[in-house]
Amino acid sequence: MRRLFLCLLLLGMSAQAWAWRCNGWIIEEGQTKFDVDQKCGDPQSGDRRTEWRLVTNFVPNCQTQFESIRMPDGHGGMRVVNQPRTFCVQVPVQSTVPVEVEEWYYSDAGHGNVPKLLRFENGRLVFIENLWGQRNMN
Repeated sequence: MRRLFLCLLLLGMSAQAWAWRCNGWIIEEGQTKFDVDQKCGDPQSGDRRTEWRLVTNFVPNCQTQFESIRMPDGHGGMRVVNQPRTFCVQVPVQSTVPVEVEEWYYSDAGHGNVPKLLRFENGRLVFIENLWGQRNMN
């Protein structure tokens, strides 16, 4: 029982939260900026920027080769037939893509007294961070 309590206590003290209760609504990863704004109102402040990220996709690269195979010709002899064989491998292809990042800050008492940073990428909430203990640090 003590271990369970200790684990829950440590989990609650982590810097990053998975969900947040705002004005009676649960705000969690995956929600849109519109949903969060409708439920929590305007943030105290915010920041917007574009980050460029390197992504890797795998595309098939196929080649056809011909093998010579000896087959019976139906008259007691043998004939040579060129049999096609296709070999495919997945080739990594890297590209740089833009990611629209917005960070919203909530710090007023109406939102639970613990200042929060909400990070959105391409319009979706990707994480919520508790900013407690990180104030006035330069």
